[in-house]
This record gives sequence, structure tokens and C-alpha cells, in this order.
Amino acid sequence: HPCEVHREGSRLRVASLVPRMSMEPKFVWKKNPRKGHCYTNSFQFVLANPSWKLVHGICECTNPKKPGRMGHAWAEIVTTVKMDRFGDVEIHWVADPTRKMIFPAEIYYFVGKIDSVVRYSLDEARALVDKKNFYGPWDPTIAKANHA
Repeated sequence: HPCEVHREGSRLRVASLVPRMSMEPKFVWKKNPRKGHCYTNSFQFVLANPSWKLVHGICECTNPKKPGRMGHAWAEIVTTVKMDRFGDVEIHWVADPTRKMIFPAEIYYFVGKIDSVVRYSLDEARALVDKKNFYGPWDPTIAKANHA
């Protein structure tokens, strides 16, 4: 569902920067959205919002008591914005269910110094939860990282 950007004089009016389904996702989880539950929270988020991808990676820890790198989970989606002069422009979004926030992916990745990223469709994530009997991390590199 592309969105439209219209020029009104010297201003741009955004009809809807992100489609309704993407901007107002259902924040659903079995546990409170607290640190240490990001894998469960993110899996539950993707179950409730199947067009989003589940993502695991390694980021810079934001807790000053535990400095360093740590494993983390979140969700991502790509939306398309239809712009008058530029045509279709893809915008990548991150939903962090643990923080109950949506960010442009470029900002999230820059601030978190994120790497070792693995993306899973809902079907892939379901299969791994069924097979391994936990919400992640499933990738060996991410599993070796510290966790909250």
C-alpha cells in the first residue's frame, strides 16, 4: 500500500508516511516488555503482525551497568512511499516491542551499532520455535553474545 507525498507550495504533505497496518501494529506479548525478554516480545509481535520480519542481531548495550555488545531481537518491515518527483521510495522500519517504539531502520542500526543480523519470516521463526523450543537466539554467533 504505497503512501503519497504531495507538494503544497514550498511544503510537502505526507498523506500517510507508513501504511496504517505498519504504523499502528498490534503490540502483543506473553510477558511484560522488559529487558531480557526481547526474543519472546519480538516473536509475539511478529505473530500479531505477520507482514513484519523477526530480526536477531548484536548491538551495543544501552545499560550502563552492562557495557559492551549483546544479542537483541526486534521486527522490521519495508514500506513504499510514492513521491511525486522520485517515484516509489522504500522506507525500512524497525519495531522494538521491548521499548514499544518504531524507528527508521537507519537510525536504529546507527545508534545501536548493530551487526550480525539474521532475518526470519514468520514461518521460519515458527519452525525454529517448534524445533528448538525457545524464542531465540538461534544463530550461533548471536547466541554466543551477552544477553540481558
